[in-house]
Amino acid sequence: MSSPPAFANYEVKELKGLDVNAFKTKHYSGHITTKIDNFSESYDHQLFSWLFHPANSDGSPVADSGTASATGKKPLLIWLNGGPACSSMDGLWVENGPFRLEEGSEDKININEFSWHRAPAYMLYVDQPVGTGLSYSRTNQWAKIDKEINEYFYGFLTNFFSIHNYLLEGSETVDVFFAGESHAGHYIPSMVKYIMDANSGAVGGKKYKINVKGAAIGNGWFDPYNQYAVADFALSAGYIGLAEKRYWDAQELECQSKLASGNYNAKTMDLCYNLMDGIVKKTKNSDGKVPSVYDNRVWVRSQLADYPPGKKRVEAYLGNSQQSARMALMKQIHAEKNEQYGQIYRECNDPAYFALLSHDGEGVVPEITAILEDGGVSLLFFNGMTDIVCNHFGNEKVLDRLEWSQKSAWNKAGRYIWNGKGDGSQQAVGFLKQLGKLNLLKIPNAGHMLPMDLPEVALAMIGQFMSVGGLGSKVAQQGMVGTDIDPNCDVCKSPGNDGSSHFDGVENEVGVYGVINLIMLVVLVVACCAGKAVWRWYKERGAKGDKVRGKYTVLETIREENGSEVEMGNVDVEEDKIGGVGSGERGGG
Repeated sequence: MSSPPAFANYEVKELKGLDVNAFKTKHYSGHITTKIDNFSESYDHQLFSWLFHPANSDGSPVADSGTASATGKKPLLIWLNGGPACSSMDGLWVENGPFRLEEGSEDKININEFSWHRAPAYMLYVDQPVGTGLSYSRTNQWAKIDKEINEYFYGFLTNFFSIHNYLLEGSETVDVFFAGESHAGHYIPSMVKYIMDANSGAVGGKKYKINVKGAAIGNGWFDPYNQYAVADFALSAGYIGLAEKRYWDAQELECQSKLASGNYNAKTMDLCYNLMDGIVKKTKNSDGKVPSVYDNRVWVRSQLADYPPGKKRVEAYLGNSQQSARMALMKQIHAEKNEQYGQIYRECNDPAYFALLSHDGEGVVPEITAILEDGGVSLLFFNGMTDIVCNHFGNEKVLDRLEWSQKSAWNKAGRYIWNGKGDGSQQAVGFLKQLGKLNLLKIPNAGHMLPMDLPEVALAMIGQFMSVGGLGSKVAQQGMVGTDIDPNCDVCKSPGNDGSSHFDGVENEVGVYGVINLIMLVVLVVACCAGKAVWRWYKERGAKGDKVRGKYTVLETIREENGSEVEMGNVDVEEDKIGGVGSGERGGG
């Protein structure tokens, strides 16, 4: 055991390109080990982090910053990017952090007025797992499983509080919130569950009670079983038709079968990746561009080369190709040890990524379910709706299928207009579904990185979430959220406080005539379906017979160029319309 260094040792007093007179917030950066009470620079695993003290909406420092007890202090908000192994410097420099590198300038830093430290909160960006961004391992030992990721992060976080002990009151921390996106949707529920277990003594190593109050996950990747497929999104976007969708739905079932059996090998990866890649590649236009899988409003030739916009400036700034300039900056942010161990900044690092390759086939549904059942942590799942890779259809499908005690109530819960302002207006910034501690928010006009696309909206969202632990009923009572989409419509309202649904009692209002009409309607539908089935059977027997592909037979009528019609199995339709399928290309934000 060694004594923690003073937090003042981590203060960033100057930063290349930053006008210190224009930025008054105290900020601290550097490496912290992953072993509890070990603060040695020679320890193998070192995580890099950057902490910003809270500020008011105008950027002026909050009065409680760095003083006395934790009581009444602003919360700590921890931001993680995904990948896996993609740096949280994306969040800091491109999304919700205070700094923006000016386009066309080598290193001029502008100030982001919608930085999340103005929520206000202590804002902590962490490069994790080891080997990500500016975090390093002296012996190139990377995390391979969730248990290692969680143990390393818990050790780091405990040491962080030992250093920044003004965020403690006795052995308890300030309120802690997690936020992140993409593959952080895997990290965060797993970490939160680990911290809950540590607080209860179920796992060892507890030094402080870490008061996790909430987690906000944007366009998250947390259940591959339900998220690899993009056919619903593709149909809504017009990329495919109903015939093609039936083909892709069948491919999804095959992918799910492999995942359920635990058979996540190279063939399974290709099969599951192709559920997205195979569709996207067939949309290629005459310029050789396809929709960005991170924002389908943008058409690109390469999915990873230019997304997110600004990442190349960040890589050039933090990973300057000139060693002397790079080292000078690393000293300013207390990260010069990187150079000694060959960890030069890149947005995403391959060695740490490949160590966690199995993550692409693993989910954290049990952890999400356990968090919800415990009831002590609020969860917000938010989605920019133009994202393909972690699209809103998949995210909602996961939440609807969670096996927990409130599943039925959740699936009956209504939707609300969320205006983001709290002024009671009906202008829809997003659409909210909420039950207890669980929140789902969908935001149009935003892609994979909501804070980058709509920074003002994102700041309002996270501020509301941290202030009351949700965006639903508690907020509505304070006038901070829109009303029901149609408050006069009984079937548009949420379930009652007694757990009843707006569907309860409807059958009592049908009456005798309603029952008779319902029976007649059912008979008519059955007769029509039977007649159509007989007609098609007769036509197929008299023409060319069934086309069977695997476990299913589907016939579709396709009009040839000469005007004639032919029937094709949906596999034939797929091959006829969009050709063969391509290989996978997947990144993370």
